[in-house]
Amino acid sequence: MKYLLLIAMVVGLAYGGADIDQAAEPMVAEQLDNQTMGERNALETAKDYLDYTAFSRSGLIDQLMFEGYTREQAEYGVAQAGL
Repeated sequence: MKYLLLIAMVVGLAYGGADIDQAAEPMVAEQLDNQTMGERNALETAKDYLDYTAFSRSGLIDQLMFEGYTREQAEYGVAQAGL
């Protein structure tokens, strides 16, 4: 078991997996700092919807707007959620 863990660690380092994760962290933190509260809330709501059902991009934007988000906030949330 320890041998498999060691192999996984070596392979991960060989392919730069640790570097990728470390490089992504500052970008994520910077994006969060630049979000408005409405954008952040729209993103979290979009993620919540996608966790339990499928939506088209336009359908999720419409749903977020129905909930009171502006079109810009809804589009931001959907885009950041991956649609």
